[in-house]
Order: sequence, then C-alpha cells, then structure tokens
Amino acid sequence: VASDQLDGVMTAAIVARWLRLHGKEWKVGAIIGRSDIDPLEKLNTIKGALIYLLDLQPNMLSESAIRQIMQGNRIAYWCSDTPTSKTIIETLGTTPIPSDLSIARSGLCCAELTAKRLLPNDATAQTLTSLARDIKLWRRSDEQATRLADIAASGYDTKKLIDMLSKGVVW
Repeated sequence: VASDQLDGVMTAAIVARWLRLHGKEWKVGAIIGRSDIDPLEKLNTIKGALIYLLDLQPNMLSESAIRQIMQGNRIAYWCSDTPTSKTIIETLGTTPIPSDLSIARSGLCCAELTAKRLLPNDATAQTLTSLARDIKLWRRSDEQATRLADIAASGYDTKKLIDMLSKGVVW
C-alpha cells in the first residue's frame, strides 16, 4: 500500500525490488491518493496479507483503524517521513512492526529510509531514492524525476509504473 506521490511510488518500487530479489511474490494492494478521504476504506479490502505501508502518514488513521487493519493482516513495515503522534507510535509499539516512524522530521524521504533499511548497496534503489528526493524536497533539478512525477500524477497505471521502476526502468 503506497501513496500516489512519487516518494510513495519509488518506495513501493524499492520494496518490490527487495521482495523480487528475495524470490518473493508481491502485488500492490492499494494506492492511497491525496483525494482519498477515508484510506481505511481501501485498506479494508486487503485481507490475509503481509502489508507494507509506504509514504502513508500514520496520523491519517486512528488507533482503532490501525488495530482493524492488523486484525486481518500483518503489517510488515511502515514508513512515513511525516512527524507522527506519540499515541500512534505507542499503539504500534505494542506489536513488533519494523517501521521508520518518528515524532520529529528526519530530513529523509521515505524512499531513502526504505532503501537504507532494505537495499543499502543496490544501485537501482539509490537511483530511485535520488529521483524521489529531488521531487519530495522541491529541488526539481532532475528532468527525469520531474518526468516520472508527471507520469505518476497523470493517471498512468501506478501499479505498472511501480513494477517497471522496481526492475530499474526509469527511462
């Protein structure tokens, strides 16, 4: 499950790459957009899965919503570069969920946090991280990053984009 922003797309591609390199099957269960008023609605369609929540702000979900998601699934990893409330972190702290969440800004985008955790020495992951950082931090100095952000925002099939990026296809 990823946000529809470029950082979320790149983070999902890094996780997909990591899973693929470890011989695991994967699929994108849901893309949460800025216009989604109730992300829980999309998350409730996923059952019996190992879930990676990528570039999703924990503050978007209540404590009860998080517990509801965890009833039918297992959250394998949760990454957000947005400061998170202590209450949410405490709720997650009751279960062993690897996460990159904090109550303060780290200065890193989700793609960076995830690549450091899963694929710290992978050249493709580093490329995806660099492209995500260029857009997330409003540098906009990389034409390729701008082009990919435009593709992600254009309505192009995000799941297909994640698959291609995870294979190193960045045009």
